[in-house]
Amino acid sequence: MSAVLIISFLLLTAISFAIYRSKRWSSNASLESGPAPRRPRSLFDERILPEESKNSAADRRREEFSKLRAALLARAAQGDKDTLREARTIGDPSLYSEVLDALLGQAGSSTENLCALASYITRSEDLRSNTKLVESLIEAWKRAPGEVPLAEVLHVAALSDDAAVYQKACEAALQFWRNNSVPFTSAKTLYALIESQYWVLAPQARSSGAGFVLKQTLAEARRELTIANAP
Repeated sequence: MSAVLIISFLLLTAISFAIYRSKRWSSNASLESGPAPRRPRSLFDERILPEESKNSAADRRREEFSKLRAALLARAAQGDKDTLREARTIGDPSLYSEVLDALLGQAGSSTENLCALASYITRSEDLRSNTKLVESLIEAWKRAPGEVPLAEVLHVAALSDDAAVYQKACEAALQFWRNNSVPFTSAKTLYALIESQYWVLAPQARSSGAGFVLKQTLAEARRELTIANAP
């Protein structure tokens, strides 16, 4: 009798344990196979919004710059020289050159207008010239050497920060001096002008390949003018 009770007890225990294991396995399987928790999403898709914002901001900047450029060029075409300072402040070399070209267009072939524009630039502390202005001023000086100061021609040429452009101005001055077409300018004075304005060029212009050729030209000019100045 006691043996039967013991066997019955053991069977009940085994059955209970089997049921417990079955329920636990089912619960774990349910948890593992269930959907993964979703990451909370913001109101805007973060993968798209930053790029759209950058594009939009870039478009706005381009539109604003386009309007500013058009306004500056329109004023320059009317002869407003203050547009040069504004363009210089913006810091875009291409825009600055466009504004200067527009002022040149307004000046035309008038020697008086060209000299006024050149003087406006040379009197400033940070305005620069460009190739077109230098070439226009050289031509005006060739037409009327007495009306355009040679010192201003060379200074404007140096303010182009282009060694080749400055060399062109120096060669024109030397050629006119050789032909006795430079009024009231001695060999000593001419070389002093050429040498002093050379240092107005930006350092990178002086150290460029064109700057090296310019140095050779100035060395030859020094020898020629020194001999001419000898008693």
